[in-house]
Amino acid sequence: MKPGNVYVYYAGARKTSGYYTYSACNASGTSVTVRSKGLATSFGLKREGAVRCGSTVSNTSLAYVAKRDYC
Repeated sequence: MKPGNVYVYYAGARKTSGYYTYSACNASGTSVTVRSKGLATSFGLKREGAVRCGSTVSNTSLAYVAKRDYC
């Protein structure tokens, strides 16, 4: 880290949600039965780090969110 630069430190996990349908085949594989439908939420692995304000980071990263919101 260089003097005069501004850094944002972050920690967190990516959260996503979506709808699912759980289906099952019969024993002979000729028919499918819908067992359930619903909304599922998933969390990615925890990430932590630092990003320098003014740097270029991927817009799919947690560093991007930290830079966008706090720089």
